[in-house]
Amino acid sequence: MTTGFRTYDHLERLGHPDVDGILRGRVHVFPKLDGTNGSVWAGEDGAVRVASRNQELGEGEVDNHGFRAWALGDSPEADALRILALRNPNLAFYGEWLVKHAVRGYRDDAWRRFYVFDAYDRVARAYVAHEEVMVLERGLVQVVPPICVIDDPTEEQVRGLTSECRYLMRDDAPGEGITIKNYGWRNAYGRQPWAKVVREEFLQEKGTPKRDRKASPVEELVVEELVTSAFVEKTRQKTILAEMARQGTTSVEGEERAFEASNRGRIIPQLLGRAFHDLVIEESWTIVKEHREPVVDFARLRRLTEAKVKELAKDLFEGG
Repeated sequence: MTTGFRTYDHLERLGHPDVDGILRGRVHVFPKLDGTNGSVWAGEDGAVRVASRNQELGEGEVDNHGFRAWALGDSPEADALRILALRNPNLAFYGEWLVKHAVRGYRDDAWRRFYVFDAYDRVARAYVAHEEVMVLERGLVQVVPPICVIDDPTEEQVRGLTSECRYLMRDDAPGEGITIKNYGWRNAYGRQPWAKVVREEFLQEKGTPKRDRKASPVEELVVEELVTSAFVEKTRQKTILAEMARQGTTSVEGEERAFEASNRGRIIPQLLGRAFHDLVIEESWTIVKEHREPVVDFARLRRLTEAKVKELAKDLFEGG
């Protein structure tokens, strides 16, 4: 049996070449949650293991917003999750530990709970179909339900479902966006990545006038379209947690900003570097597709990105 930590696959934007063909066949469309990624599985020694997106969480180490403490705690929900992992030792269960990031409109009773969105068979090296996950354990384990299941949808049909991502949201308002999964599909490299579509309203600040695309340099358009408040807030949170981990500081929800204020000298350069890194690594295909293979001045793109980050995180840079 294959054991050990496995990071969750990066969600590619719909239209990225790595997810070309994902809409052919039976497609499951799910609401995209905006918390922090976590996973639970059974180790060779029969002990339940817990991880954040990027690393296993060990005893005495930095926790993932309290996820490890909860997963190994004595609540009925955590008990049910551990039992599920122990009964299915080949599977790693991935989900969202719902703590506050960019989306703040979830119901009050939704926070600090774990919502399973995938199970990965580490022997078969494939994600388990959603219907199979649902029958493994209903009980107290919360599995994210699909918005719909549709055969051979068009891209337009799928993008139109972003307004239906209302799972756990207060006042039935739409959330961040959707994820698209095709359990019987593999890409040209034999991998099984998933796609995402983020709502336009989430990406763009309301009321921000759009530039004339024909007259504006591509670097300005990229920063205006992609370096949004939501993007900066997520990057800021990742930066704080990374520095906490470096210092061996326990992450406690609500205390990150205090930590940030006392570590501004380290947080600020890391935030600027990470924002530019994430923009280039995660959004390059979007830039190529939307701007028709443009010539990009990356030095200028970096300067504009840093300026936008300083504008949207003014409280940090001004010491407020």
